Amino acid sequence: VGRPPPALALAAALLVAGGLAGTLLRGLTETLVLFGLAAVALVWARRAIHLGLLQEAREVEIGPPVSCANCGRATPSHTFCGRCGISLHALPKARRPPVATEPAPGPPA
Repeated sequence: VGRPPPALALAAALLVAGGLAGTLLRGLTETLVLFGLAAVALVWARRAIHLGLLQEAREVEIGPPVSCANCGRATPSHTFCGRCGISLHALPKARRPPVATEPAPGPPA
């Protein structure tokens, strides 16, 4: 899945199979074959993306403990909270104080 030569060969085979299905088959059979090829391509793309994300996560160093903005517990500074599982990069870095709802000052009367 993650090696370029086999991936290129599989992609070419899927394209050729799709072209042959469009040329040789008609009607429901063509639709079903193209649907099957699309399903294989989607599953393959999902696996390739998942593999890439796993490899990237291994490269991130584990940092000092931080407080998770979602659950409030201490967790190592990495990609996800060890307690609740939420992405630490998707959460705000610090909570902002609420904005005061006072009316804006007008011109002096």
